[in-house]
Amino acid sequence: QGLNTAEKLKLYDQYKDNEHSGCLLTELSTSAESYKQLKDYLQRYPNGVYVYQVSERLAEIECKKVDIIRANSVSSRDSIRVECRVRNVNDFSISVYQVPDSYVEALEKRGETNIDTKKCKFIATYDKHVDGAMPSFTDTATTAVLNPLPYGQYAFVVAFKNGSKTIESTSRTNDLLLVYDIASFTVAREKKETRIFAVDRTTGAPLKGVSVKGENIDGVTAADGSCALPVEFDYDREVSLTKGIDKYAPKVSVYQFDDTDNIQKSMSVYTDLAIYRPGETIKFAAVLYRVGTTSKTVASGEVIEAELKDANYKSVKKLKLTSDAFGRI
Repeated sequence: QGLNTAEKLKLYDQYKDNEHSGCLLTELSTSAESYKQLKDYLQRYPNGVYVYQVSERLAEIECKKVDIIRANSVSSRDSIRVECRVRNVNDFSISVYQVPDSYVEALEKRGETNIDTKKCKFIATYDKHVDGAMPSFTDTATTAVLNPLPYGQYAFVVAFKNGSKTIESTSRTNDLLLVYDIASFTVAREKKETRIFAVDRTTGAPLKGVSVKGENIDGVTAADGSCALPVEFDYDREVSLTKGIDKYAPKVSVYQFDDTDNIQKSMSVYTDLAIYRPGETIKFAAVLYRVGTTSKTVASGEVIEAELKDANYKSVKKLKLTSDAFGRI
């Protein structure tokens, strides 16, 4: 306990002729030297008491993996940048498949997420090579830049060799790349129509002729990219924006505009003493306010009821009071 890696390795070298020395190796940090000593232990003690733990540690170090990170959506004009984190793999590939809309819908109806690429359209495979000896002990970062894709939804499959086997990643419906060019924003004003604007997601230019559909909403954007929505609706709506085959933008929520200040009353109460003895006169004052989400003003001319209670919360007296021009009582 409390020893660093160098101290554990030194201690192991001192006691390596005893099979119990394996306990010093199981929690070593990953390095070329610790890897060498782990291999040494298995050669010395193929049936040693720490063979399982040492083998597990070696498996962790030798594990092959390729993780990729990419955007969830891109424009049809943009290349796709894929960040790759690679360990113990020199060569791997990234294959791209276009996933049919009907297939995604069928999977969602069945409550399934895993995608069978045999039911998808193959687009391209990109091969990548990473230099370095194995095991690599640390992740290696590399980047793949893929060609732009037409409108649609796409699955990515990473593949690499592990001995004679080919390891392939699994694609799921909740991790598809969406390709579309329609972006949107909403402008809402009190007691006036709400307008949703469709614009090009790259240039910001307004898009004419975009279909806007939702519950009780069916419109088309004008030359300025806008489409009027109902003046009032009693709950938030989701709308989809499409134009021909450019139909993969996620639905957007349209919120009802509410400029009501939600006025509530509050009061600050003051007494001349913190505690009163029997028979003492209670002197108190209060200031009444009207408080909204964006305002706070004194409340004049408000009639309130003040109730005085004793220590046992028994009502002693009730008073009807009216606030003055400054909200005072």
